Amino acid sequence: MRRLTMGFMALSAIGAAIIAVIAVMQEDYNLNSRVALSVTPDRVWRVLNDFQRYPEWNPHLRAMEGQPQPYSKTQLKEIFADGSEVVRKIGMKSMAVNYEFIWEADLSPLPRMLIAKRKLIMTPTDNGGTDLRHEMEFSGWLSGPLSQGAFSRYAQSMAAMNAALIQRVGEGK
Repeated sequence: MRRLTMGFMALSAIGAAIIAVIAVMQEDYNLNSRVALSVTPDRVWRVLNDFQRYPEWNPHLRAMEGQPQPYSKTQLKEIFADGSEVVRKIGMKSMAVNYEFIWEADLSPLPRMLIAKRKLIMTPTDNGGTDLRHEMEFSGWLSGPLSQGAFSRYAQSMAAMNAALIQRVGEGK
């Protein structure tokens, strides 16, 4: 019985040490971009809320299934520059009237270990256009040094999505 107790204590200590190391390495990571569009926020809003047409223009988010409304469960299909594909369930957080489009996804196999929150925030400009802030916030125990590859992949996909959105809103569809 004493060996079992000692073994359990040793495993507990090792587990605590691993958790401590991960906690020290963990740091939130953010990707930010700004895009100036010559069209109104209403035009951009309509394109971003038309989930069924994402495959027509979006090189990263190839399918969005669900309703464009707050707190809805939505499924999306992501394709990265290296050709890899991932299907994820996301939670829509906000789709405010002031042109705020936010959703969150768990990127890790274990719950809440790496969370990505995507924000698309549209602000009207004085000349009738739109200032679009496209941001991704990564948090959780696996954010930081352990997830640099994921951050790089999302930075590339974010740039591709921005370029495709510029083209899409300019097409008049």
